[in-house]
Amino acid sequence: MNDMEKLFNVMEHDHEFVSHTEDTDKMIVYERGELVFIFNFHPTNSYKDYLLGTYWDSPHMILYETDDDKFGGLQRLNGGHNQWYHVNKGHAQHKRRNSFSIYVPSRCAIVLAPFEFAAKHPEIKLPAFDKNDPKFAPFLANLA
Repeated sequence: MNDMEKLFNVMEHDHEFVSHTEDTDKMIVYERGELVFIFNFHPTNSYKDYLLGTYWDSPHMILYETDDDKFGGLQRLNGGHNQWYHVNKGHAQHKRRNSFSIYVPSRCAIVLAPFEFAAKHPEIKLPAFDKNDPKFAPFLANLA
C-alpha cells in the first residue's frame, strides 16, 4: 500500500468521489486520486459480475487486493490478475458516466487503476494489451 501511495500520491489528490454504498450488499466503492477502491464487507456473499460506475474511460486493472495469499487471503481473485476490466463507455452506473463488471469476493478490498494512469508507471506490470486496440490506443498517445 505504501508503494502504491508513492506511485499515485493518492492522499495528495483532490479527486474524491463515493460512487456506491449498499447496506444490503455491504459494499462501498469510491474513487480517490487516480484509483478505484472497492470494499465488500459482507461476511458470506461474493458478487459475480458486480456492475460498478467509474469516471474513467480506459480499461482498469487490479493493483492489489486483500484476498491475495501474501495478505492471508483465499486467492479467489487469482483469475482477475493479468487482465483488463473493460469499461462500458457511456453506460452510466452509480452517478458515474461509465461502468465495468468485476467479481468481488466476500470480506475483500480491491484497488484498481485505469490504464491511462497505470501505464505512466514502468514499475507496474501491466496485463497484456494491443497498442492498436481502440480501447488503449487513445491513451498511449497521451503518454509520449
